[in-house]
Amino acid sequence: MANANVAKKEETLPALNLSVMEQDASGGLQNIHQEDLATPRLKVLMQLSPEIEDIEGAKAGMRGCKSRHDF
Repeated sequence: MANANVAKKEETLPALNLSVMEQDASGGLQNIHQEDLATPRLKVLMQLSPEIEDIEGAKAGMRGCKSRHDF
């Protein structure tokens, strides 16, 4: 039978200081470019894909991100 005399420990989290987050809110955005915000498009090359002729070494079944041109 389980021991009924077990003390329960209450955990409290420290208060969240939003002013620290507000100071850093706009930092780090100066190096973001349009291509960084592009939605990634995954493409799988098929036998008749035009990229097979355009890209050296491309074969059917290869996959890559179309926005980064990494085939």
